[in-house]
Amino acid sequence: MIAQSTIFTTRRYIDTMNDDTTYSTKPGVGCLLEKAHQLMTSDLSKVLAEAGIDITVPEYLILRALYAEDRLQQCEIADRLSKDRASVCRTIRSLERKQLVRTETISYKCQRVSLTDRSRQLESPISAVATICHDHLLEALSDQGVAQLERLLTTIVTNYNLQ
Repeated sequence: MIAQSTIFTTRRYIDTMNDDTTYSTKPGVGCLLEKAHQLMTSDLSKVLAEAGIDITVPEYLILRALYAEDRLQQCEIADRLSKDRASVCRTIRSLERKQLVRTETISYKCQRVSLTDRSRQLESPISAVATICHDHLLEALSDQGVAQLERLLTTIVTNYNLQ
């Protein structure tokens, strides 16, 4: 029996000559996507810390969503970030403890999340850090390569959303 993680870290090849299934240690697309995600997350965490900004990557993502449109409901944030509602709720509580957001109860199951003055003051430094990381990520690619990567990733995400 093959462990689930093995399926994601290897590319499966079928030998049609003798009908044996063999596995290669060559990383597959899923493994490469995960490694790219880890590298980007690590880079963003490092640059945020170097800039003296005490937020995690999940907190950054929520703040970025609120910078784009303040006063979102928690469920809207979860949907926009494609994150589960429980982890978004935990991250919002962490941001509240840091006095970067405030919540307002709308109904039994719904809270509206708003930026604080403190988080608004951090918008420019956070944006600068994000730009540094974005530029670092794409510096090895041409404009055409970036456009191709965006098309491929969009295709993958779209195809998975249709399933």
